[in-house]
Amino acid sequence: MLVIAFNATVGLVYAGYIAAAMLVRRPDQRRLKRIFAVFILLVGLFTAASATGLIPIHVKRTSY
Repeated sequence: MLVIAFNATVGLVYAGYIAAAMLVRRPDQRRLKRIFAVFILLVGLFTAASATGLIPIHVKRTSY
């Protein structure tokens, strides 16, 4: 069963590589700007959600 799950995971990874290669085949500036803008927006939303407590993230602080 582990072999089947591993093979499915590897297949999905390769499918992701193929999809990414098709998207980046022609680096259109407008497309790249939109992708970057969406990425920055998602990082900002994640940061805001974790700062307000919507996403319970606990950071273990260590003293040096």
